[in-house]
Amino acid sequence: MSKKLFLLTCFVVGSLHVFAEQHIMFEKANQLYRNKNYDSAITLYQQMMEDGYESSELYYNAGNAFYRNNQIGYAVWCYRKALQIHPENKNYIENLQLAKRRIREPIDEMKNIFFVRWWKNIYSLMSINGWAMCALILFVCGFIILFGRTFSLRIFTQVPKRMAYYLFGISMFSLWMMRIQYHQSKQHYEAIIVEPNASFFDPAKKENYKLEAGNSVRVHIKSTKKNQSNKDLILVVLPDGREGSINNSAIKKL
Repeated sequence: MSKKLFLLTCFVVGSLHVFAEQHIMFEKANQLYRNKNYDSAITLYQQMMEDGYESSELYYNAGNAFYRNNQIGYAVWCYRKALQIHPENKNYIENLQLAKRRIREPIDEMKNIFFVRWWKNIYSLMSINGWAMCALILFVCGFIILFGRTFSLRIFTQVPKRMAYYLFGISMFSLWMMRIQYHQSKQHYEAIIVEPNASFFDPAKKENYKLEAGNSVRVHIKSTKKNQSNKDLILVVLPDGREGSINNSAIKKL
């Protein structure tokens, strides 16, 4: 028992020590930013990210430092990462829009047919975990209703039996949405171009183009794995629908 308590104490003390170090580093980076020493601030912010520290404030402050340092691609990436944690934060949204306005040649997004947009909006309402949790809760609620009616519990006798079946049906739908989200995550991921004037090769036209940092791309995972001729190049789809290859170091995964 004493050994377990000792190990638990060591773990807690170690965690508090790491947290304290991260907090000190974060405050030091913020002070460097306030002193307009953006390069040094960025170095500390990036070190924290590489150490696995994640928070919306870290990404937001790092985005501000990159923005002030005219590294628009990294600024857009940081603001997008902050919005993944807090999607409705007004400051994050406004700064992302400011950064995007600094992209001299933004790539216009191809407009999908209305029902394609409608379908994407549905399965994107929640994450994989969100759909899974929704399916579980609805299934349990439906099971409780059937259980209560089977044993004539007073609180459930007024609930129509079909309500349980509706919940089971919606639960199955949620599982289907979860599967689609999972399939999409295994097929491709989104990334931001962080390298200025990144070279993009369009095989259809057999031409090279320069892409501005800050633009987003979709990386096809399976297609990239099949492309073994040059491991430094990955296959991507641009927002306007063009497909081609770009250097792996030119993008940063969201």
